[in-house]
Formats: sequence, C-alpha cells, structure tokens
Amino acid sequence: MAEDPRKLRIVFVEPTAAGPDWSRPRPRGRGTDVQPPAQIIDIFALSVVGMLERVIVEKQGGRLDVPMDDLIDYCAAFAAASLRAVYSGQIAERTKD
Repeated sequence: MAEDPRKLRIVFVEPTAAGPDWSRPRPRGRGTDVQPPAQIIDIFALSVVGMLERVIVEKQGGRLDVPMDDLIDYCAAFAAASLRAVYSGQIAERTKD
C-alpha cells in the first residue's frame, strides 16, 4: 500500500450488525409479501458496493463535479429504488428453460 500514496484506497467493511445470521426488517407497503431469493439479495448487495466504489473513484478522479452530500443522496436513492424493486417482485429470479 505504501508504494504509491497517491492511489486511492477503498475499503468496504461489513457492519457488525450484518452477516449471514442478521435479518433486516422488510420494507412495509405495497408488494412487500415477496421474499426474494438469497441470490437476488447477494446481487443487490454487490451492485450497491460496485456503484459506491465506482462513484467514489470517479469523484476522486475529478470526473464527477457533484458535492459529496448530493452524491450520497443520489447513491442512497438509487439503492433504495433497487431495493424496492427487489421486494416488490419487479426484480426476480429467472427460471431456466
């Protein structure tokens, strides 16, 4: 890590409350009776991490000229919209033909 201090380091750490045994309360409202398969939840989690990684790299590289507070709000809104789609059944596991 010390070879080039100019390189951006991104470290994602799993919160102590998260993990395989942790259960988050499901969103309430229309369409929340869908229980997404674990694979869909994993893909959602990976996509959020990937989005955050890419946005941070682009912000640090100067490509995104957006205040950090706005960037956080946008990323949270994208993640929330995706999560609603997962729990509404809009994003579902595909069956193999």
